[in-house]
Amino acid sequence: MADFCLVCQSTVRPRQEGLLCDGCNLWQHRTCGSGISRDQYRTAVKQGAEIDWMWRSKEHRLRPATSAAESLPASAATIGRC
Repeated sequence: MADFCLVCQSTVRPRQEGLLCDGCNLWQHRTCGSGISRDQYRTAVKQGAEIDWMWRSKEHRLRPATSAAESLPASAATIGRC
C-alpha cells in the first residue's frame, strides 16, 4: 500500500489505525489530529462497524471512490470505509 497521510505525509501502513476520508478517499493516521479516539477506533474494529469521517481542511476536494479492497489497509479491512 502506498497511501500517504493527509497531515504528516508519511505512509499509512497496516495496523497504524488509518482513517479513510469519506469525501476524498485519502488516508490519515488516527493520531494525526483526526478527532477519533483510540477507544472509538478499536470499538469500531471489534464490531466491524464503519466510522463516518471526513478530513477537516479547506483544501478538501472530492475524489472518485476506489474499491474497498484496493484502498483499505489490512488492519481496517473489517471496518469498511472508516
